[in-house]
Amino acid sequence: MAPVTLEHIRLSARRPESRDASAQEDFAVRLPDGTKPETIYPAKDFPPRPAAVLVPAFESAGEAHLLLTLRPRSLPEHGGQISFPGGAWQEGDSSLLETALRETREELEIDTNRVEVVGSLGPVYIGVTHYLVTPFVAVLPDPPHCRPDPAEVEVIIELPVRSLMDPRCVRRESWNLRGRDVIVPFYPWGPHKIWGATARMLAMLVRALHLASA
Repeated sequence: MAPVTLEHIRLSARRPESRDASAQEDFAVRLPDGTKPETIYPAKDFPPRPAAVLVPAFESAGEAHLLLTLRPRSLPEHGGQISFPGGAWQEGDSSLLETALRETREELEIDTNRVEVVGSLGPVYIGVTHYLVTPFVAVLPDPPHCRPDPAEVEVIIELPVRSLMDPRCVRRESWNLRGRDVIVPFYPWGPHKIWGATARMLAMLVRALHLASA
Protein backbone atom coordinates (compact mmCIF):
# COMPACT_ATOMS: atom_id res chain seq x y z
CA MET A 1 0.00 0.00 0.00
CA ALA A 2 1.37 3.42 -0.97
CA PRO A 3 2.36 5.81 1.83
CA VAL A 4 -0.12 8.45 2.94
CA THR A 5 1.34 11.95 2.67
CA LEU A 6 0.53 15.21 4.44
CA GLU A 7 -1.04 16.45 1.22
CA HIS A 8 -3.45 13.50 1.39
CA ILE A 9 -4.31 14.58 4.94
CA ARG A 10 -4.93 18.17 3.83
CA LEU A 11 -7.20 17.14 0.97
CA SER A 12 -9.13 14.59 3.00
CA ALA A 13 -9.75 16.88 5.98
CA ARG A 14 -11.42 19.37 3.63
CA ARG A 15 -13.78 16.80 2.12
CA PRO A 16 -17.36 16.56 3.42
CA GLU A 17 -16.80 12.82 4.01
CA SER A 18 -14.46 13.67 6.88
CA ARG A 19 -17.55 14.85 8.77
CA ASP A 20 -19.72 11.85 7.90
CA ALA A 21 -20.87 10.51 11.26
CA SER A 22 -21.96 7.20 9.73
CA ALA A 23 -18.28 6.19 9.54
CA GLN A 24 -18.38 5.96 13.33
CA GLU A 25 -20.91 3.14 13.34
CA ASP A 26 -18.31 0.44 12.66
CA PHE A 27 -16.51 1.38 15.89
CA ALA A 28 -19.51 1.50 18.20
CA VAL A 29 -19.20 -0.81 21.18
CA ARG A 30 -21.91 -3.50 20.88
CA LEU A 31 -23.51 -6.19 22.96
CA PRO A 32 -22.92 -9.79 21.86
CA ASP A 33 -26.28 -9.76 20.03
CA GLY A 34 -25.07 -6.87 17.85
CA THR A 35 -27.06 -4.06 19.49
CA LYS A 36 -25.32 -0.95 20.78
CA PRO A 37 -25.36 -0.64 24.60
CA GLU A 38 -24.85 3.13 24.38
CA THR A 39 -25.84 5.58 21.69
CA ILE A 40 -23.13 7.35 19.74
CA TYR A 41 -25.48 10.29 19.10
CA PRO A 42 -26.58 12.75 21.81
CA ALA A 43 -30.23 13.15 22.80
CA LYS A 44 -31.74 16.34 21.40
CA ASP A 45 -33.34 17.33 24.72
CA PHE A 46 -30.17 16.92 26.82
CA PRO A 47 -27.39 19.13 25.39
CA PRO A 48 -23.94 17.55 25.82
CA ARG A 49 -20.89 19.34 27.15
CA PRO A 50 -18.68 20.81 24.38
CA ALA A 51 -15.10 19.65 23.98
CA ALA A 52 -12.46 19.56 21.27
CA VAL A 53 -9.27 17.72 20.33
CA LEU A 54 -6.45 18.33 17.90
CA VAL A 55 -5.60 15.57 15.40
CA PRO A 56 -1.93 16.41 14.75
CA ALA A 57 -0.33 15.02 11.58
CA PHE A 58 3.35 15.22 10.73
CA GLU A 59 5.78 13.65 8.27
CA SER A 60 8.30 11.03 9.29
CA ALA A 61 10.31 8.81 6.93
CA GLY A 62 8.39 10.25 3.99
CA GLU A 63 4.88 9.48 5.19
CA ALA A 64 2.17 10.96 7.38
CA HIS A 65 1.91 10.01 11.03
CA LEU A 66 -0.60 11.00 13.70
CA LEU A 67 0.31 12.02 17.23
CA LEU A 68 -1.74 10.41 20.00
CA THR A 69 -1.30 10.02 23.72
CA LEU A 70 -1.92 7.32 26.30
CA ARG A 71 -3.69 8.83 29.29
CA PRO A 72 -2.55 7.82 32.80
CA ARG A 73 -4.85 5.32 34.49
CA SER A 74 -5.07 7.67 37.46
CA LEU A 75 -7.18 10.19 35.53
CA PRO A 76 -10.84 10.21 36.58
CA GLU A 77 -12.14 10.37 32.99
CA HIS A 78 -10.96 7.98 30.26
CA GLY A 79 -7.87 6.95 32.22
CA GLY A 80 -5.70 4.34 30.47
CA GLN A 81 -7.17 5.11 27.06
CA ILE A 82 -5.53 6.46 23.91
CA SER A 83 -6.66 9.89 22.81
CA PHE A 84 -5.74 12.97 20.86
CA PRO A 85 -4.68 16.04 22.86
CA GLY A 86 -7.72 18.03 23.90
CA GLY A 87 -10.39 18.49 26.50
CA ALA A 88 -13.47 20.39 27.62
CA TRP A 89 -14.33 23.89 26.46
CA GLN A 90 -13.67 26.46 29.17
CA GLU A 91 -14.88 29.99 29.72
CA GLY A 92 -12.29 32.18 28.08
CA ASP A 93 -11.88 29.91 25.05
CA SER A 94 -12.93 31.97 22.04
CA SER A 95 -13.94 28.85 20.10
CA LEU A 96 -13.71 25.07 20.14
CA LEU A 97 -10.61 25.36 17.97
CA GLU A 98 -9.01 27.48 20.68
CA THR A 99 -9.96 24.76 23.19
CA ALA A 100 -8.12 22.14 21.11
CA LEU A 101 -5.05 24.36 20.69
CA ARG A 102 -4.94 25.37 24.37
CA GLU A 103 -5.22 21.79 25.57
CA THR A 104 -2.48 20.70 23.14
CA ARG A 105 -0.16 23.35 24.53
CA GLU A 106 -0.95 22.32 28.09
CA GLU A 107 -0.55 18.57 27.51
CA LEU A 108 2.42 18.49 25.13
CA GLU A 109 3.99 21.99 25.05
CA ILE A 110 3.69 22.05 21.26
CA ASP A 111 3.99 25.52 19.70
CA THR A 112 0.49 25.75 18.24
CA ASN A 113 1.38 29.00 16.46
CA ARG A 114 3.23 26.83 13.94
CA VAL A 115 0.48 24.32 13.21
CA GLU A 116 -1.68 24.49 10.07
CA VAL A 117 -5.30 23.68 10.85
CA VAL A 118 -6.62 22.06 7.65
CA GLY A 119 -10.17 20.99 8.56
CA SER A 120 -12.33 19.19 11.05
CA LEU A 121 -13.96 15.80 11.47
CA GLY A 122 -17.55 15.18 12.46
CA PRO A 123 -18.37 15.64 16.15
CA VAL A 124 -18.06 12.55 18.32
CA TYR A 125 -20.40 11.96 21.24
CA ILE A 126 -19.06 10.23 24.36
CA GLY A 127 -22.05 8.94 26.27
CA VAL A 128 -20.20 7.94 29.44
CA THR A 129 -19.06 11.51 30.16
CA HIS A 130 -21.69 13.29 28.02
CA TYR A 131 -19.19 15.22 25.90
CA LEU A 132 -19.64 16.19 22.26
CA VAL A 133 -16.09 16.40 20.90
CA THR A 134 -15.08 18.29 17.76
CA PRO A 135 -11.79 17.02 16.27
CA PHE A 136 -9.67 19.55 14.34
CA VAL A 137 -7.07 18.18 11.92
CA ALA A 138 -3.75 20.01 11.94
CA VAL A 139 -0.46 19.60 10.07
CA LEU A 140 2.76 20.12 12.00
CA PRO A 141 5.74 21.58 10.10
CA ASP A 142 8.20 19.09 11.61
CA PRO A 143 8.14 15.92 13.70
CA PRO A 144 7.06 17.17 17.13
CA HIS A 145 9.41 17.72 20.03
CA CYS A 146 7.01 17.36 22.93
CA ARG A 147 7.39 17.89 26.64
CA PRO A 148 4.36 15.97 27.89
CA ASP A 149 2.70 16.83 31.17
CA PRO A 150 3.03 13.56 33.17
CA ALA A 151 -0.28 14.28 34.89
CA GLU A 152 -2.02 14.13 31.49
CA VAL A 153 0.17 11.95 29.28
CA GLU A 154 1.80 8.62 30.06
CA VAL A 155 3.07 7.69 26.57
CA ILE A 156 3.29 9.52 23.24
CA ILE A 157 2.28 7.41 20.23
CA GLU A 158 3.37 8.19 16.66
CA LEU A 159 0.99 6.26 14.43
CA PRO A 160 1.66 5.88 10.67
CA VAL A 161 -1.59 6.62 8.84
CA ARG A 162 -0.88 3.87 6.34
CA SER A 163 -1.34 1.30 9.14
CA LEU A 164 -5.04 2.26 9.33
CA MET A 165 -5.88 2.05 5.65
CA ASP A 166 -6.35 -1.72 5.27
CA PRO A 167 -9.83 -2.71 6.59
CA ARG A 168 -8.31 -6.02 7.71
CA CYS A 169 -6.34 -4.20 10.39
CA VAL A 170 -9.47 -3.67 12.49
CA ARG A 171 -9.83 -6.14 15.36
CA ARG A 172 -12.77 -7.03 17.61
CA GLU A 173 -12.62 -8.57 21.06
CA SER A 174 -15.00 -9.46 23.86
CA TRP A 175 -14.39 -7.19 26.85
CA ASN A 176 -16.16 -6.58 30.12
CA LEU A 177 -16.86 -2.84 30.42
CA ARG A 178 -18.65 -1.40 33.43
CA GLY A 179 -19.98 -4.84 34.32
CA ARG A 180 -21.23 -5.81 30.85
CA ASP A 181 -19.79 -8.20 28.28
CA VAL A 182 -19.43 -6.26 25.03
CA ILE A 183 -17.73 -6.54 21.64
CA VAL A 184 -15.16 -3.78 21.19
CA PRO A 185 -13.72 -2.85 17.76
CA PHE A 186 -10.25 -1.30 17.79
CA TYR A 187 -7.19 -0.41 15.77
CA PRO A 188 -4.13 -2.29 17.09
CA TRP A 189 -0.76 -0.58 17.17
CA GLY A 190 2.08 -2.39 18.93
CA PRO A 191 0.91 -3.11 22.48
CA HIS A 192 -1.88 -0.54 22.21
CA LYS A 193 -5.56 -0.81 21.32
CA ILE A 194 -7.19 2.35 19.95
CA TRP A 195 -10.93 2.15 20.56
CA GLY A 196 -13.92 4.23 21.54
CA ALA A 197 -14.16 7.88 20.55
CA THR A 198 -10.60 8.02 19.21
CA ALA A 199 -11.19 5.05 16.90
CA ARG A 200 -14.39 6.69 15.66
CA MET A 201 -12.45 9.86 14.80
CA LEU A 202 -9.87 7.80 12.95
CA ALA A 203 -12.63 5.99 11.05
CA MET A 204 -13.96 9.29 9.66
CA LEU A 205 -10.47 10.33 8.54
CA VAL A 206 -9.76 6.94 6.98
CA ARG A 207 -13.03 7.02 5.02
CA ALA A 208 -12.22 10.48 3.66
CA LEU A 209 -8.71 9.33 2.74
CA HIS A 210 -10.04 6.34 0.83
CA LEU A 211 -12.55 8.47 -1.08
CA ALA A 212 -9.96 11.15 -1.83
CA SER A 213 -7.63 8.56 -3.36
CA ALA A 214 -10.33 6.69 -5.30
